[in-house]
Amino acid sequence: DGDFHPAMLVRFTVALACAVSAHPRPTSANLLDSILTHFESHPSAPTALSRPCYIKGQSEYWINEEMEWGSDPNGPKSTGRMKAIIQQPRFINPKNIILLVFLISITLKASNIYEIIPISSTWPEAKTDAERRGGHLATITSQSEWDYIRSILGGDLDGKIVWIGATDARIEGTFEWVTGEPWGAFLNWHPGEPNGAGGGGDSDYVQLTVFGTWNDGGNDEHQAYYLLEKENCIPHRTTATAVVVNGFVVDATIADSGCGYTNAPLVLIQGGGGSGATATAVITNGVVWKIIISSAGLGYTSSPSISFASPPFTPSLEIAVSKVYVTLHVVLANNYALESSADLISWAMVGTLFTAQAELITQEFDVATTGRYFRIWQVH
Repeated sequence: DGDFHPAMLVRFTVALACAVSAHPRPTSANLLDSILTHFESHPSAPTALSRPCYIKGQSEYWINEEMEWGSDPNGPKSTGRMKAIIQQPRFINPKNIILLVFLISITLKASNIYEIIPISSTWPEAKTDAERRGGHLATITSQSEWDYIRSILGGDLDGKIVWIGATDARIEGTFEWVTGEPWGAFLNWHPGEPNGAGGGGDSDYVQLTVFGTWNDGGNDEHQAYYLLEKENCIPHRTTATAVVVNGFVVDATIADSGCGYTNAPLVLIQGGGGSGATATAVITNGVVWKIIISSAGLGYTSSPSISFASPPFTPSLEIAVSKVYVTLHVVLANNYALESSADLISWAMVGTLFTAQAELITQEFDVATTGRYFRIWQVH
């Protein structure tokens, strides 16, 4: 029902159930081909990657279709369901109804969180503060992302000059996003920009103007706002590497700030040939943004590992079986065959045929050798 934005990249699975009666296979197959041809001829058509089909029951055909829609991987993110019911033409049995259920999983960028942060800062100061908050200066890589930002922030951007996450500080004239995303797919420069004419020396940093366009701002400029972008949080542990100088742990570099912390996690420094180094973590907005080395320890010959406690989660467990006891209930003096399997499909005899010397027999088996499933047959 309705069209997708041409710039959206959509990955989804189509489950097609054909409930047919008088004309089971040919009619439903022809109509299916017609439907798929219609989709594939759309200007931003889905590309069919596979069409496996199998029969379920006597009158239902299930076809799983994996597709891509559009060409822009940086459009808005969302999740949802779309359902269309298509009835076959009147001259075909009216009971023949095809139900298409589109299970959509759109993994596009606009599910990220965007926020205007009211802090007077230079661009480098804004970048540092954004990372401390567990995000980064916003990277606006497509028209659809920009439209999404405008839709959720409303008029809050109007009349403001706001730092965003683009710079040419590394190579003059070559702009790049702070996240390393490809540059150039979407550009929104104000007419005449970039011109390198910022108000504070060199102009290496990009800002949104009051018109919503881009300008290269001066390196020494202070702006009252920056645009923060954060990914939706999936709780996970922080990771970091230790910095060792002359046998002492002097610093730690955060590789991943983690997410979902409600309290500062425990930090353990282990290995590296030394001992005594300790550290504490500082969190803000659920992420670790700073590690304080409280004791440098001594004698380290290589970088020790730094481990962090996980964010809170519900405890769970897994059970693995290495050996099993099998108790056989048999009739004295009868002959039997014992078989085992790892998957309940393939069975193999355990040992040889045997004659019961007792009516209750208990044996221990290594499941790595026999598998965990057993069955017994009486042999006449």
